[in-house]
Amino acid sequence: MGMLKNYLLDLICACSDHQYGQDAIEFAVSMGLVKISYNLEADVKTIMNQYDDIIEWYRREVAQNQAAQELAC
Repeated sequence: MGMLKNYLLDLICACSDHQYGQDAIEFAVSMGLVKISYNLEADVKTIMNQYDDIIEWYRREVAQNQAAQELAC
């Protein structure tokens, strides 16, 4: 399990220096929006090719969650 976590951390950090981008990549991987091969070079390329889409998916998810929280209050 530790090796998987380290790989994901290395992958996320290799793709973005910013917390928001890192969160978006983590979201995309955990939701299965981006399939990873566990080949760091190939996975970085895959993520960077989809980076704009990943940011948009995450932005929409955050907005939906905020709207749901506001309705619950």
